[in-house]
Amino acid sequence: MTGDPDAIGLVITNLIGNAIKYTPAGGSIKIEISMHTAEGKTAEFSVTDTGIGITPEEKQAVFSGFHRTLEGQQSAAGFGIGLKVSKELLEAHGVRLQVESAPGKGSRFYFSLPVSPDAV
Repeated sequence: MTGDPDAIGLVITNLIGNAIKYTPAGGSIKIEISMHTAEGKTAEFSVTDTGIGITPEEKQAVFSGFHRTLEGQQSAAGFGIGLKVSKELLEAHGVRLQVESAPGKGSRFYFSLPVSPDAV
């Protein structure tokens, strides 16, 4: 992937950390990297969990900073800034952090970055 390795590493660490934090014992977390060539060569990174999930109304609010869902506040400690920072770091790379989620069904956070032309 192209981009600042420290910034992308911070985003990945945050997404994995959130999945761990908000997935109860006995749940599962899946981390995937997949290649796509439909619109140029990109790599999609995703973290999918079976955690508490997010309501449709709060999907965008969790990216605003210092916002945590009620379920999130009850499940784990935190400040609610990790997703905002992650979103802004990815936007600085020209890409969007996306989420698919439903309460009680878990979440999938994902983003795509161009693959370096030098990559095999």
